[in-house]
Amino acid sequence: MNAFTPADFEFVKQQAEVLACSRFAQNLSPADIVYAYYSVGIARGWSIAQTLQNIHVMRGNKISEHATVQWADVMASGLVEALEYTEWSPNRVACRIQRKGLKPMGFEWTMEKAKRANLNNSNTWKQYPERMLAARLHTEVASVLFPDVVTATSGANTYSNEEAAHFS
Repeated sequence: MNAFTPADFEFVKQQAEVLACSRFAQNLSPADIVYAYYSVGIARGWSIAQTLQNIHVMRGNKISEHATVQWADVMASGLVEALEYTEWSPNRVACRIQRKGLKPMGFEWTMEKAKRANLNNSNTWKQYPERMLAARLHTEVASVLFPDVVTATSGANTYSNEEAAHFS
């Protein structure tokens, strides 16, 4: 990691203070923004704006990354030996995936699961159910089969923004 000067930190702090006043920051405090940027954004080579687009701060100190970031890391890892989507519908998204060195495993996310988790009430879930189910499926696969991959770059945990949004 690069060494940062007090001037670098002061600049980031000033940016965070401005961003915290915007709707873009989703009610994050300047301290949350600085924490997210230093703990995830810098490690990934992101700007503060990119960090805010791709992460979520939950429970005061845990960082989660957007499902697409996690899935991109998994797919780029070179550890996926086989992947087949066995269903992609508004009610169920399922796949069989094999990590190198392991037997293939099946995963699914259904609207029934989404309802049990009280996730399906937003407009995004109603308009794009397949995409939302796929996001949940991808983060589950990432956390079960590839936790080393999704925590390697930034140290962020394997909760997705979609999961974290429902934590208290």
